[in-house]
Amino acid sequence: MKSVRMLNVSVASVLALLLVTALVSIPDVSAAEPGKPTLTLPTAGAVTADNTPTFTWENGDNAENHRLVIDDSSTFDDGDNVYDKRLILGSSHTVENELPEGTYYWRVAAVNSAGENWSSETRKFVVTYWAQINSWSTTADGLGWFTILDWSISGTTPSPPRLVSPVDSENTNDNTPTFTWVAGTGAISHRLVIDGSTDFTDGDNLYDNANLGSTATSLTIENELPEGIYYWRVLAVTAEGDNWSENTWRITIDVTAPTVTEVAATPLATSATITWTTNENANSTVEYGTTTSYGSTQSSSVYTTSHSIVLTELTPETSYHYRVKSTDRAGNTTTSADATFTTTAVVTNNAPSANAGGTYYVQPGENVQLNGLSSTDPDGDALTYSWVVTNNPVGGGTLTGATTATPIFDTTGVRGYPDIIVTLTVSDGSLTDNDDAIIAIRDMSAESDFELSRLLISPESVGVGENVTIMVNVTNVGDAAGAFTVIIKVSGVAVGSERVELDPGSATSVSTIVTKSQLGSYDVSVGDLRGSFTVVSPSEIEDESSLTLIPTVSPGTAGEIAIENTAITRLRVHVNSSVSNMGFRVQQFASTPSGLPAADGTTHKYLNIVSHDLPVDKVDNGIITFRIENSWFTAVGAGPENIILQRFNPVTELWENLPTEWTSLSSDHLYFEAQTSGFSFFAITAQAALQQEGADAGTDPSVFVAIGVGIVVFLIFILWRVFDIDIVSPVVRKITEGGRRRGGGL
Repeated sequence: MKSVRMLNVSVASVLALLLVTALVSIPDVSAAEPGKPTLTLPTAGAVTADNTPTFTWENGDNAENHRLVIDDSSTFDDGDNVYDKRLILGSSHTVENELPEGTYYWRVAAVNSAGENWSSETRKFVVTYWAQINSWSTTADGLGWFTILDWSISGTTPSPPRLVSPVDSENTNDNTPTFTWVAGTGAISHRLVIDGSTDFTDGDNLYDNANLGSTATSLTIENELPEGIYYWRVLAVTAEGDNWSENTWRITIDVTAPTVTEVAATPLATSATITWTTNENANSTVEYGTTTSYGSTQSSSVYTTSHSIVLTELTPETSYHYRVKSTDRAGNTTTSADATFTTTAVVTNNAPSANAGGTYYVQPGENVQLNGLSSTDPDGDALTYSWVVTNNPVGGGTLTGATTATPIFDTTGVRGYPDIIVTLTVSDGSLTDNDDAIIAIRDMSAESDFELSRLLISPESVGVGENVTIMVNVTNVGDAAGAFTVIIKVSGVAVGSERVELDPGSATSVSTIVTKSQLGSYDVSVGDLRGSFTVVSPSEIEDESSLTLIPTVSPGTAGEIAIENTAITRLRVHVNSSVSNMGFRVQQFASTPSGLPAADGTTHKYLNIVSHDLPVDKVDNGIITFRIENSWFTAVGAGPENIILQRFNPVTELWENLPTEWTSLSSDHLYFEAQTSGFSFFAITAQAALQQEGADAGTDPSVFVAIGVGIVVFLIFILWRVFDIDIVSPVVRKITEGGRRRGGGL
């Protein structure tokens, strides 16, 4: 450190100054105001280790003496200054008493009888023991006005403070946070500034504390900060210069907890998904257990407003308590009320069934759309699709949309007419299934011809809401591959449609399932093929036989079965081609079935013959054997010659008479046969009554008929059982030869 040459003021000079002051007791108002002193040393912002520094200046014009003032504030309040020296003669002065370490401000005034005139400048200096002081020279010439100087002592610019906490972009619910930093090296003081923007405009900052010591590394805000976003930085201060922290950090004050709404649970057998929403980004925690003590937690650290937590390893069919918690980035937490859910029973997952469709016929160079939408899952699970070309013998072609149900195969580049195999894999998310389809590239210029055959309706009689399967065969009888759309109609309305593509000579079947909610008869048409089914009410069925099967029936040989519980006792069926496992079931009604008109004449019974697995087009004819109680003839006044079996035609919706003949009798029944071309609803009827109308008709002739028949039967029985005479067979033959009558009515 260089020594500072101080100005020595003689005792004589002091006495002279006192004398002058005493003589000038009244200001001379006629004197001119002194000029302003000009500060020279210390320079502005100087740092010095000399705690009794010397101050120099250039005297103001017309100055009689000078006044030096030093204070720790630039306001220089009279009576409260750190140092105030008056009547200084000359242009320098050395402080007598040591100044403590710190920052000071100084100025000089020029004085004469007209008053004081302060320098235009106020200078700052710092007293610190580590600083190196620059040397300067002074002059001690004359009295004069003084100037406030900020003098400089050479030092080192401090290193920037390093911010520590709160870390940049931190959220906190502490609205009187503590800010910490690493002090700047060489700083004589520090300054903490906080504001709502990064401008940090002096005088407009939200918080500005410049009175922090050289070793200060933290500060806790005295007053609460409102919720919001703030920016902060720290300044290291020296007389040589200031140095801000390299970074400006952001802090968010948030003291409000998030709002939790829409809490819901979706349980499965061994898991449950808990969902809720918050009005601000927050993390997710679920506490759960079989009691309100919970005991288990599942969390996610992701900050979001839509929360979803999956709980696993739960026990099926068990009640659980749960509550949710969400904490925002500032640490504010909201906990929901207790809620419950019950896990479901274990459900076995069944594998899906893939259906790749096809065969798909396509011209060379054209596109064909594949279709896997007939794939199913027995559990109703959503399916995903994946198609792969597994065999392309000639190469070429492009498959697009391979992860959709209906991709496109472009045959461009395929040579010749190969069969290309594609494999469809469907998945329910756990289990998978595969199916292959063929893409047949063919010359489609030749003609195809399609033929429909074997319309099968099963069953032909059902209850309300029960399924009826309608199936038809389709054959390509042409000389080229082609496509054909099969449309199945019920009562004139299309209920099923399918496009089939077949090679020449190939055949397939098309089917659909329908249900009806209204009672009645419904006609079925597929192209030129016709059939019907009937919807009946179970309460209308008086009696019903069981389903009886015929293993095999061939042309030329009748299939025959016995029927129980109904007026129909036997059926014989002739077919035009072999049929296996066809069957029949007969329903008997006490009155007209719902949806059907009444049959002509007097009806004995309504019956429905339901066939199974018997194609309509394979039936040549059927022989129906039925019986009528003797007592019924008496009741209605009819004879055997009046009996006609009628069949309901679902196409015309009319009853049609069938050829009917009386074949035999027993002690309580007469037996008849009728021939039919198909099986549906039938009515056993008497076409005309024999009862004579009118008041004078006398005794009903049917009474005599009944008595006569009874006597004949009784005599035959006596001859047969007592005398062992067989008279039954000749009588039957005679009756049938003479009394046989085929249908058509009276």
